[in-house]
Amino acid sequence: MVRATRAGPFVVILALAPASALAFACGGEGGGDGGGPNARVLELTDGDTYRVEFLATGEVAPVRLLGVDTPDFGSQRSMEKCNDPDGGDQGAEYCTRWRAAWNERYGTKTLDVAKVRACHDKGLQVLSRTLLGSEVTLTEDPTVGADPFGRMLRYVADGAGQDVSEMLVRTGRAIVLGPCGRCRDLELIQAARMMAHEGCLWTD
Repeated sequence: MVRATRAGPFVVILALAPASALAFACGGEGGGDGGGPNARVLELTDGDTYRVEFLATGEVAPVRLLGVDTPDFGSQRSMEKCNDPDGGDQGAEYCTRWRAAWNERYGTKTLDVAKVRACHDKGLQVLSRTLLGSEVTLTEDPTVGADPFGRMLRYVADGAGQDVSEMLVRTGRAIVLGPCGRCRDLELIQAARMMAHEGCLWTD
C-alpha cells in the first residue's frame, strides 16, 4: 500500500509501492494485448522522444515517452545563454526568471549547466545502449489525450521489461510530467529520490 502526505512542494513517503507496481503487458501497435515487443527503436531524438518501426506493419512513427520530461536541447541552449551572470544575449531579467523556473521545475537548488548537460548526455548514452536498435514494448494510456505535435504517446518497456519512464526518474535523468495514469507512482519515486538527494539531477 502507498500512503503519502504533502509537505510543501514535496511528497513525504510513508511507504513506497513495490517496483512491480509499474509493471505492464502490452502488444499490437502500442496497444495492450500482452503480445510482447511490438516495435523497434530506430532513433533517439532526445531522452523522451524516439522514432520507432512497428514490427507487425513496418510503419515508422515518432513516439513521445509518457510520464516524464528530460532536459532537452532547447533547454540546454537557454542554459548556456543564461550562464553569464549578466544574462548574455538573453538579458539579465529574462535569465533570472528562467533560472528560477528551471530550479522549480527540475527540483534543483541552483542551475548547474555542466551538471545538467552531463546528466542529459549520460542518459542518452544509457538509452542508446538499451533501446537503440532493440525491440521494445509500447503501451497506450487510455487516460491521456492526443499529442498536439502528432506523436504517439506511449509507455516504453525495454527488452528486459524495464519501464523506461521509471528508470529515468529513479536515476534522476528526467522529471515526472503528466497527466498520465502512472504519474502518481512516478511522483512518489521522484519525491523519495529528491529528498534523499539521489539521482543525477538531485545529488549535491
